[in-house]
Formats: sequence, C-alpha cells, structure tokens
Amino acid sequence: ARTVLGGAIGGAVYGFLMRYNMAEQTTYLGASLDQVFVTLPGVDTGAVHGELVRQALMMSVKNLYGYTFILSAAFLILMMFFDSPVRRRYISMPDWTTVRKYLKVE
Repeated sequence: ARTVLGGAIGGAVYGFLMRYNMAEQTTYLGASLDQVFVTLPGVDTGAVHGELVRQALMMSVKNLYGYTFILSAAFLILMMFFDSPVRRRYISMPDWTTVRKYLKVE
C-alpha cells in the first residue's frame, strides 16, 4: 500500500510540476518569437515551434531533476544528522541479543 500510494502521489506531484515548469519555460524561451520573426521568408514555423517545445521540455526535466537532487541531498544530510553519535549517547538502543530475546517465540 505504501508503494502504490507513494507512486501515485509522486507521479501526480511530478506531473503537476512538469506542467507548471513546461508552461514557464515555453513562455521564457518563446519570448523572442514574434510575428516579424515567424513571417520571415525561409523560416519554417512548424520547425521553430517543434524546437521551442523540445528545448522547453529539456529545461523542465533538467529543473525537476535538479530540485529532486537538492531535496534528496537535504534528506540524506538530515538522516545522517539524526544518526550521529551525539544522538546515540542520549537515546539508548537495545543490542541484537536483547532484540532476539524479546522476539524469541517458543
């Protein structure tokens, strides 16, 4: 259940961020295209639009992977902080022999 729920929520979040980021990148990259540029002779409008979408998609994926890496690195640092020796000194954890003794079912 955890994997299914996490996959569904993760996919929805990535889909939302991709749609938002794609619109933002298309607006940013397409700002230089105007009616004068598009009506120039020898300019294929379809090819220009296709390249604009391709570049916006690449920038969006790059941004999402960057945000994912930053969040993952922050989470890793947080996990390493909570596993520090300072924390072990204040919270006692049972050793494996104690755990086996409690889990032993006869």
